[in-house]
Amino acid sequence: MSEAKAHRYELDLLRLLAALWVVAFHVLYGNHILGFNPVGYPKAVQAVAKYAYVAMPIFFFISGFVILSSASGRTARSFATSRLARLYPAYWACVTITFLLINTAGTRHISIADYLINMTMLEGFLFHPLVDAVYWTLQVELIFYGLVWLTLVTGQMKRFRSVLWGWTIVCALTTLVQISGHTVPNRIVVATGYGAYFVVGAAAYLYVKGDKGRSVVTLLAASSALSLVRAYFDGRSLRAMYHSINVGVGVALVAVGLVLCLAIALEHFPKVPGRPWMVWAGLLTYPVYLLHDEVSNVLFTRWHTLNRWVLLLVVMAMVVAVSWAVNVAIERPLAPRLRRVLNKGWDRVVAFRAPTRPSPTPSPAAVGPIGPVTLVDTVGPVSPAVPTAQPAPPS
Repeated sequence: MSEAKAHRYELDLLRLLAALWVVAFHVLYGNHILGFNPVGYPKAVQAVAKYAYVAMPIFFFISGFVILSSASGRTARSFATSRLARLYPAYWACVTITFLLINTAGTRHISIADYLINMTMLEGFLFHPLVDAVYWTLQVELIFYGLVWLTLVTGQMKRFRSVLWGWTIVCALTTLVQISGHTVPNRIVVATGYGAYFVVGAAAYLYVKGDKGRSVVTLLAASSALSLVRAYFDGRSLRAMYHSINVGVGVALVAVGLVLCLAIALEHFPKVPGRPWMVWAGLLTYPVYLLHDEVSNVLFTRWHTLNRWVLLLVVMAMVVAVSWAVNVAIERPLAPRLRRVLNKGWDRVVAFRAPTRPSPTPSPAAVGPIGPVTLVDTVGPVSPAVPTAQPAPPS
Protein backbone atom coordinates (compact mmCIF):
# COMPACT_ATOMS: atom_id res chain seq x y z
CA MET A 1 0.00 0.00 0.00
CA SER A 2 1.37 3.42 -0.92
CA GLU A 3 2.05 6.01 1.72
CA ALA A 4 -0.67 8.26 0.35
CA LYS A 5 -3.23 5.49 0.58
CA ALA A 6 -2.03 4.43 4.05
CA HIS A 7 -2.31 7.95 5.45
CA ARG A 8 -5.26 8.34 7.82
CA TYR A 9 -6.85 11.64 6.89
CA GLU A 10 -9.64 10.85 9.35
CA LEU A 11 -7.11 11.11 12.18
CA ASP A 12 -5.88 14.44 10.78
CA LEU A 13 -9.42 15.80 10.83
CA LEU A 14 -10.06 14.50 14.32
CA ARG A 15 -6.81 16.04 15.56
CA LEU A 16 -7.78 19.37 13.96
CA LEU A 17 -11.19 19.31 15.67
CA ALA A 18 -9.54 18.44 18.97
CA ALA A 19 -7.11 21.36 18.57
CA LEU A 20 -9.96 23.79 17.87
CA TRP A 21 -11.82 22.52 20.91
CA VAL A 22 -8.77 23.05 23.12
CA VAL A 23 -8.55 26.61 21.80
CA ALA A 24 -12.23 27.07 22.62
CA PHE A 25 -11.69 25.82 26.18
CA HIS A 26 -8.97 28.36 26.94
CA VAL A 27 -10.27 31.35 24.97
CA LEU A 28 -14.00 31.05 25.62
CA TYR A 29 -14.03 29.59 29.11
CA GLY A 30 -11.00 28.59 31.18
CA ASN A 31 -8.78 31.66 30.99
CA HIS A 32 -11.71 33.98 31.72
CA ILE A 33 -12.78 31.95 34.75
CA LEU A 34 -9.22 31.99 36.12
CA GLY A 35 -8.88 35.74 35.56
CA PHE A 36 -6.28 35.68 32.76
CA ASN A 37 -8.73 36.95 30.15
CA PRO A 38 -11.09 39.85 30.95
CA VAL A 39 -13.50 39.09 28.08
CA GLY A 40 -16.40 36.79 28.95
CA TYR A 41 -18.78 34.98 26.61
CA PRO A 42 -22.43 33.94 27.02
CA LYS A 43 -23.19 31.08 29.40
CA ALA A 44 -24.48 28.95 26.54
CA VAL A 45 -21.08 29.21 24.84
CA GLN A 46 -19.24 28.49 28.07
CA ALA A 47 -21.45 25.47 28.70
CA VAL A 48 -20.07 23.86 25.55
CA ALA A 49 -16.50 25.17 25.77
CA LYS A 50 -15.96 24.00 29.36
CA TYR A 51 -15.97 20.35 28.28
CA ALA A 52 -13.30 20.89 25.65
CA TYR A 53 -10.70 19.55 28.10
CA VAL A 54 -11.68 16.08 26.86
CA ALA A 55 -9.83 16.91 23.64
CA MET A 56 -6.51 16.18 25.37
CA PRO A 57 -7.19 12.44 25.77
CA ILE A 58 -8.12 12.39 22.07
CA PHE A 59 -4.76 14.00 21.24
CA PHE A 60 -2.98 11.34 23.29
CA PHE A 61 -4.97 8.49 21.70
CA ILE A 62 -3.96 9.72 18.25
CA SER A 63 -0.33 10.24 19.27
CA GLY A 64 -0.07 6.67 20.56
CA PHE A 65 -1.23 5.33 17.19
CA VAL A 66 0.64 7.73 14.91
CA ILE A 67 3.98 7.75 16.75
CA LEU A 68 4.18 3.97 16.94
CA SER A 69 3.30 3.88 13.26
CA SER A 70 6.12 6.32 12.48
CA ALA A 71 8.57 4.12 14.44
CA SER A 72 7.68 1.00 12.46
CA GLY A 73 10.63 -0.17 10.39
CA ARG A 74 12.94 2.59 11.63
CA THR A 75 16.19 2.54 13.52
CA ALA A 76 16.46 4.36 16.84
CA ARG A 77 18.59 6.99 15.11
CA SER A 78 16.10 7.58 12.31
CA PHE A 79 13.17 7.77 14.73
CA ALA A 80 14.89 10.23 17.07
CA THR A 81 16.11 12.43 14.22
CA SER A 82 12.66 12.56 12.66
CA ARG A 83 10.87 13.35 15.92
CA LEU A 84 13.32 16.02 17.08
CA ALA A 85 13.28 17.74 13.69
CA ARG A 86 9.49 17.68 13.76
CA LEU A 87 9.07 19.03 17.29
CA TYR A 88 11.81 21.56 17.94
CA PRO A 89 11.83 24.16 15.12
CA ALA A 90 8.20 25.22 15.64
CA TYR A 91 8.57 24.91 19.40
CA TRP A 92 11.63 27.20 19.48
CA ALA A 93 9.80 29.78 17.37
CA CYS A 94 6.61 29.68 19.45
CA VAL A 95 8.42 29.87 22.79
CA THR A 96 10.38 32.87 21.52
CA ILE A 97 7.25 34.63 20.21
CA THR A 98 5.41 34.01 23.49
CA PHE A 99 8.38 35.15 25.58
CA LEU A 100 8.75 38.41 23.63
CA LEU A 101 5.01 39.13 23.57
CA ILE A 102 4.48 38.58 27.30
CA ASN A 103 7.50 40.65 28.34
CA THR A 104 6.66 43.43 25.88
CA ALA A 105 3.03 43.58 27.00
CA GLY A 106 4.04 43.41 30.65
CA THR A 107 1.31 40.94 31.64
CA ARG A 108 3.99 39.03 33.58
CA HIS A 109 7.77 38.75 33.63
CA ILE A 110 9.69 35.84 32.14
CA SER A 111 13.43 35.85 32.82
CA ILE A 112 16.06 34.94 30.28
CA ALA A 113 16.88 31.87 32.38
CA ASP A 114 13.25 30.74 32.29
CA TYR A 115 13.18 31.28 28.54
CA LEU A 116 16.38 29.31 27.89
CA ILE A 117 15.30 26.39 30.07
CA ASN A 118 11.95 26.27 28.30
CA MET A 119 13.74 26.19 24.95
CA THR A 120 15.06 22.73 25.88
CA MET A 121 11.49 21.36 26.13
CA LEU A 122 12.65 19.68 29.35
CA GLU A 123 11.32 22.29 31.76
CA GLY A 124 8.67 19.90 33.07
CA PHE A 125 11.27 17.27 33.97
CA LEU A 126 13.40 19.98 35.62
CA PHE A 127 10.44 21.16 37.72
CA HIS A 128 10.81 24.60 36.20
CA PRO A 129 8.00 27.12 35.48
CA LEU A 130 6.51 26.90 32.00
CA VAL A 131 6.49 29.90 29.68
CA ASP A 132 3.03 28.72 28.61
CA ALA A 133 0.93 26.29 30.64
CA VAL A 134 -0.02 24.24 27.56
CA TYR A 135 3.56 22.93 27.33
CA TRP A 136 2.76 20.35 30.01
CA THR A 137 1.43 17.97 27.35
CA LEU A 138 4.84 17.90 25.67
CA GLN A 139 6.31 16.27 28.78
CA VAL A 140 3.84 13.39 28.40
CA GLU A 141 4.62 13.12 24.68
CA LEU A 142 8.37 13.01 25.34
CA ILE A 143 7.93 10.16 27.82
CA PHE A 144 6.21 8.09 25.14
CA TYR A 145 8.86 9.01 22.55
CA GLY A 146 11.53 7.97 25.04
CA LEU A 147 9.92 4.58 25.60
CA VAL A 148 9.72 3.96 21.85
CA TRP A 149 13.33 5.09 21.33
CA LEU A 150 14.70 2.91 24.14
CA THR A 151 12.84 -0.08 22.71
CA LEU A 152 14.36 0.58 19.29
CA VAL A 153 17.85 1.01 20.76
CA THR A 154 17.64 -2.33 22.56
CA GLY A 155 16.18 -4.07 19.51
CA GLN A 156 13.08 -5.16 21.41
CA MET A 157 10.41 -3.62 19.22
CA LYS A 158 8.72 -6.99 18.78
CA ARG A 159 8.18 -6.99 22.53
CA PHE A 160 6.87 -3.43 22.71
CA ARG A 161 3.54 -4.65 24.03
CA SER A 162 5.41 -5.59 27.23
CA VAL A 163 6.58 -1.98 27.51
CA LEU A 164 2.99 -0.84 27.04
CA TRP A 165 1.84 -3.23 29.76
CA GLY A 166 4.47 -1.77 32.08
CA TRP A 167 3.29 1.79 31.45
CA THR A 168 -0.32 0.72 31.95
CA ILE A 169 0.57 -0.81 35.31
CA VAL A 170 2.38 2.36 36.42
CA CYS A 171 -0.66 4.41 35.38
CA ALA A 172 -2.94 1.99 37.26
CA LEU A 173 -0.84 2.29 40.43
CA THR A 174 -1.04 6.09 40.30
CA THR A 175 -4.79 5.82 39.84
CA LEU A 176 -5.16 3.34 42.72
CA VAL A 177 -3.37 5.75 45.05
CA GLN A 178 -5.89 8.43 44.06
CA ILE A 179 -8.82 6.03 44.47
CA SER A 180 -7.62 5.24 48.00
CA GLY A 181 -8.07 8.90 48.83
CA HIS A 182 -4.43 9.97 48.89
CA THR A 183 -3.27 13.09 47.09
CA VAL A 184 -0.81 12.56 44.24
CA PRO A 185 1.35 15.55 43.23
CA ASN A 186 0.33 16.93 39.87
CA ARG A 187 3.81 16.41 38.43
CA ILE A 188 3.60 12.69 39.24
CA VAL A 189 0.17 12.48 37.65
CA VAL A 190 1.48 14.17 34.50
CA ALA A 191 4.49 11.84 34.30
CA THR A 192 2.63 8.59 35.01
CA GLY A 193 -1.12 9.05 34.97
CA TYR A 194 -1.73 9.82 31.31
CA GLY A 195 0.00 6.73 29.93
CA ALA A 196 -3.25 4.82 29.44
CA TYR A 197 -4.38 7.23 26.72
CA PHE A 198 -1.23 6.59 24.66
CA VAL A 199 -1.43 2.86 25.27
CA VAL A 200 -4.91 2.72 23.74
CA GLY A 201 -3.62 4.21 20.47
CA ALA A 202 -0.42 2.13 20.47
CA ALA A 203 -2.28 -1.11 21.21
CA ALA A 204 -4.72 -0.31 18.41
CA TYR A 205 -1.77 0.07 16.04
CA LEU A 206 -0.31 -3.30 17.10
CA TYR A 207 -3.71 -4.89 16.50
CA VAL A 208 -4.06 -3.33 13.06
CA LYS A 209 -0.55 -4.53 12.12
CA GLY A 210 -1.56 -8.12 12.84
CA ASP A 211 -0.72 -8.66 16.52
CA LYS A 212 -4.22 -9.84 17.48
CA GLY A 213 -3.25 -12.18 20.27
CA ARG A 214 -4.87 -12.28 23.68
CA SER A 215 -2.18 -10.04 25.21
CA VAL A 216 -2.82 -7.12 22.83
CA VAL A 217 -6.61 -7.49 22.99
CA THR A 218 -6.49 -7.55 26.80
CA LEU A 219 -4.11 -4.57 26.78
CA LEU A 220 -6.48 -2.62 24.55
CA ALA A 221 -9.43 -3.38 26.83
CA ALA A 222 -7.52 -2.65 30.05
CA SER A 223 -6.05 0.64 28.83
CA SER A 224 -9.45 1.74 27.51
CA ALA A 225 -11.09 1.06 30.86
CA LEU A 226 -8.24 2.78 32.70
CA SER A 227 -8.57 5.78 30.36
CA LEU A 228 -12.15 6.28 31.51
CA VAL A 229 -11.08 6.06 35.15
CA ARG A 230 -8.38 8.65 34.43
CA ALA A 231 -10.99 10.84 32.74
CA TYR A 232 -12.99 10.74 35.98
CA PHE A 233 -10.05 11.99 38.05
CA ASP A 234 -9.12 14.59 35.44
CA GLY A 235 -12.68 15.89 35.50
CA ARG A 236 -12.70 15.95 39.27
CA SER A 237 -9.46 17.98 39.35
CA LEU A 238 -10.84 20.47 36.84
CA ARG A 239 -14.10 20.75 38.76
CA ALA A 240 -12.07 21.85 41.79
CA MET A 241 -10.64 24.67 39.63
CA TYR A 242 -13.70 25.68 37.60
CA HIS A 243 -16.56 24.42 39.83
CA SER A 244 -19.18 24.08 37.07
CA ILE A 245 -17.91 20.94 35.30
CA ASN A 246 -20.05 17.80 35.44
CA VAL A 247 -17.57 14.94 35.79
CA GLY A 248 -20.00 12.36 34.39
CA VAL A 249 -20.49 14.37 31.21
CA GLY A 250 -16.73 14.61 30.79
CA VAL A 251 -16.25 10.85 31.17
CA ALA A 252 -19.03 10.20 28.64
CA LEU A 253 -17.40 12.54 26.12
CA VAL A 254 -14.01 10.85 26.59
CA ALA A 255 -15.75 7.49 25.97
CA VAL A 256 -17.25 8.83 22.73
CA GLY A 257 -13.85 10.14 21.65
CA LEU A 258 -12.26 6.80 22.50
CA VAL A 259 -14.79 4.86 20.45
CA LEU A 260 -14.35 7.26 17.53
CA CYS A 261 -10.55 6.96 17.64
CA LEU A 262 -10.72 3.17 17.77
CA ALA A 263 -13.23 3.06 14.92
CA ILE A 264 -10.87 5.11 12.76
CA ALA A 265 -7.74 3.23 13.83
CA LEU A 266 -9.32 -0.19 13.32
CA GLU A 267 -10.72 0.91 9.94
CA HIS A 268 -14.38 0.72 10.93
CA PHE A 269 -14.96 4.34 9.93
CA PRO A 270 -15.69 5.62 6.40
CA LYS A 271 -12.55 6.70 4.56
CA VAL A 272 -12.08 10.43 4.08
CA PRO A 273 -10.42 11.39 0.77
CA GLY A 274 -7.36 13.58 1.17
CA ARG A 275 -7.56 17.24 0.25
CA PRO A 276 -4.76 19.86 0.07
CA TRP A 277 -6.29 21.91 2.87
CA MET A 278 -6.08 18.88 5.17
CA VAL A 279 -2.31 18.85 4.77
CA TRP A 280 -2.15 22.53 5.75
CA ALA A 281 -4.50 21.94 8.68
CA GLY A 282 -2.27 19.15 9.93
CA LEU A 283 0.85 21.31 9.66
CA LEU A 284 -0.72 24.24 11.52
CA THR A 285 -2.26 22.26 14.37
CA TYR A 286 1.01 22.12 16.34
CA PRO A 287 1.98 25.84 16.23
CA VAL A 288 -1.66 26.90 16.79
CA TYR A 289 -1.71 24.77 19.93
CA LEU A 290 1.58 26.23 21.17
CA LEU A 291 0.60 29.86 20.52
CA HIS A 292 -3.10 30.23 21.25
CA ASP A 293 -3.13 30.29 25.05
CA GLU A 294 -0.82 33.10 26.18
CA VAL A 295 -1.09 35.03 22.90
CA SER A 296 -4.87 35.21 23.24
CA ASN A 297 -4.54 36.26 26.89
CA VAL A 298 -2.29 39.18 25.98
CA LEU A 299 -4.38 40.33 23.01
CA PHE A 300 -7.73 39.98 24.79
CA THR A 301 -6.35 41.97 27.72
CA ARG A 302 -5.02 44.72 25.44
CA TRP A 303 -8.13 44.97 23.21
CA HIS A 304 -10.89 44.03 25.64
CA THR A 305 -12.95 47.14 24.77
CA LEU A 306 -13.66 45.82 21.26
CA ASN A 307 -16.76 43.83 20.41
CA ARG A 308 -16.04 40.39 21.84
CA TRP A 309 -17.03 38.50 18.68
CA VAL A 310 -14.95 40.74 16.45
CA LEU A 311 -12.10 40.41 18.93
CA LEU A 312 -12.40 36.61 18.84
CA LEU A 313 -12.18 36.55 15.04
CA VAL A 314 -9.25 38.99 14.97
CA VAL A 315 -7.25 37.14 17.62
CA MET A 316 -7.84 33.72 16.06
CA ALA A 317 -6.94 35.04 12.61
CA MET A 318 -3.71 36.42 14.04
CA VAL A 319 -2.87 33.12 15.76
CA VAL A 320 -3.47 31.18 12.53
CA ALA A 321 -1.47 33.72 10.48
CA VAL A 322 1.49 33.59 12.86
CA SER A 323 1.29 29.79 12.90
CA TRP A 324 1.39 29.76 9.11
CA ALA A 325 4.43 32.07 9.17
CA VAL A 326 6.15 29.78 11.69
CA ASN A 327 5.55 26.80 9.41
CA VAL A 328 6.73 28.53 6.23
CA ALA A 329 9.62 30.60 7.60
CA ILE A 330 10.88 28.37 10.41
CA GLU A 331 9.73 24.76 10.21
CA ARG A 332 10.22 24.12 6.51
CA PRO A 333 13.76 25.49 6.15
CA LEU A 334 15.00 24.53 9.64
CA ALA A 335 13.70 20.96 9.94
CA PRO A 336 15.87 19.45 7.17
CA ARG A 337 18.90 21.40 8.43
CA LEU A 338 18.32 20.10 11.93
CA ARG A 339 18.11 16.56 10.55
CA ARG A 340 21.47 17.01 8.83
CA VAL A 341 23.06 18.41 11.99
CA LEU A 342 21.69 15.54 14.08
CA ASN A 343 22.88 12.95 11.57
CA LYS A 344 26.37 14.49 11.43
CA GLY A 345 26.50 14.53 15.22
CA TRP A 346 25.44 10.90 15.36
CA ASP A 347 28.08 10.01 12.73
CA ARG A 348 30.77 11.62 14.89
CA VAL A 349 29.60 9.78 17.99
CA VAL A 350 29.63 6.45 16.15
CA ALA A 351 33.05 7.18 14.61
CA PHE A 352 34.46 8.13 18.02
CA ARG A 353 33.15 4.96 19.65
CA ALA A 354 34.11 2.63 16.79
CA PRO A 355 37.37 0.76 17.53
CA THR A 356 40.23 1.37 15.09
CA ARG A 357 41.29 -1.83 13.38
CA PRO A 358 45.08 -2.29 13.02
CA SER A 359 46.51 -2.64 9.54
CA PRO A 360 47.27 -6.26 8.63
CA THR A 361 50.97 -7.27 9.04
CA PRO A 362 52.40 -9.28 6.14
CA SER A 363 53.17 -12.87 7.06
CA PRO A 364 56.71 -14.11 6.44
CA ALA A 365 55.22 -16.77 4.21
CA ALA A 366 53.81 -14.03 2.04
CA VAL A 367 57.21 -12.47 1.27
CA GLY A 368 58.25 -13.14 -2.34
CA PRO A 369 61.46 -12.69 -4.26
CA ILE A 370 60.66 -9.07 -5.03
CA GLY A 371 59.41 -8.03 -1.59
CA PRO A 372 56.41 -8.49 0.66
CA VAL A 373 53.09 -9.32 -0.96
CA THR A 374 50.16 -7.12 0.15
CA LEU A 375 47.52 -9.26 1.83
CA VAL A 376 43.89 -8.56 0.97
CA ASP A 377 41.57 -7.92 3.92
CA THR A 378 38.52 -9.96 3.04
CA VAL A 379 36.55 -8.79 6.10
CA GLY A 380 35.94 -5.22 5.01
CA PRO A 381 37.34 -1.71 5.20
CA VAL A 382 39.31 -0.59 8.20
CA SER A 383 36.64 2.00 9.12
CA PRO A 384 33.19 0.50 8.62
CA ALA A 385 30.84 2.82 6.79
CA VAL A 386 28.09 4.34 8.90
CA PRO A 387 24.75 4.29 7.09
CA THR A 388 23.00 7.61 6.98
CA ALA A 389 19.34 7.27 8.00
CA GLN A 390 16.93 8.80 5.56
CA PRO A 391 14.71 11.40 7.26
CA ALA A 392 11.05 10.46 7.26
CA PRO A 393 8.26 12.96 6.71
CA PRO A 394 6.72 14.28 9.94
CA SER A 395 3.64 12.46 11.12
